[in-house]
Amino acid sequence: MISSKDVESYLVSNYQNEKYYKTFKELSQSNSDDPSTFLVENTEKAYSLDAIKASLIKKGDLRSADAIYIRHKGKRSTIYIIEFKKGFLKKINKTNFDPELWKCTEHGETESCDTGAKYFKQYLKKTKSELKMSLYMKLSESYLLLQNAICPRCPDTVTGYDVVYLAVVDGVNEDPLDTMGDGLSELAGESDNNNTLTTLKKGLKDYILTADTGQKLLYDNTDILLKEQFEAMLPGTA
Repeated sequence: MISSKDVESYLVSNYQNEKYYKTFKELSQSNSDDPSTFLVENTEKAYSLDAIKASLIKKGDLRSADAIYIRHKGKRSTIYIIEFKKGFLKKINKTNFDPELWKCTEHGETESCDTGAKYFKQYLKKTKSELKMSLYMKLSESYLLLQNAICPRCPDTVTGYDVVYLAVVDGVNEDPLDTMGDGLSELAGESDNNNTLTTLKKGLKDYILTADTGQKLLYDNTDILLKEQFEAMLPGTA
């Protein structure tokens, strides 16, 4: 919760130009080897939090999310801190994950290499852990940027904002990481009931803290949305 600070007027006065004010399509542009790819096609505009951070932080760095967006609905105003994660889910699924690749001559042509499966399952666990850490660090450091670098520059107001963190990811109905993990669990003779997105969503909820006064101390809400869900909640989709 951000109270008594007019964040929107500050952003409009200082950052509503082409360097900072971009469409969600532009803000979701990939930083990979193919920068021409975009996670979403939405043409609604928001502010580049990375660019704002660069203008305010002159020594050191924070791992900020990609966008800051303000939305009004009735009498409620919400600041959305948005992180786009293209390639969040590995392109591995039942179609291209072939258990035959885990056959080894040591165990015979029809036997699976359970040791190799266990090692690769550990790699998948490490991959999930890194995804979690990336989201959590950007979530917390983006709030620090908002609270300690942006808000002190904002004019006072009598109203306030809810603050919501959204991670927008590409994916499919069946999580490829989990699908592959299930296959490896079977090969390795292990069980694993953890679902990647469900686990991450639960972890993000730890950042919804409430004081004894009832006021939220950090985010009012957090969520992870598939890109289709994000597109559906906003105007401006081409």
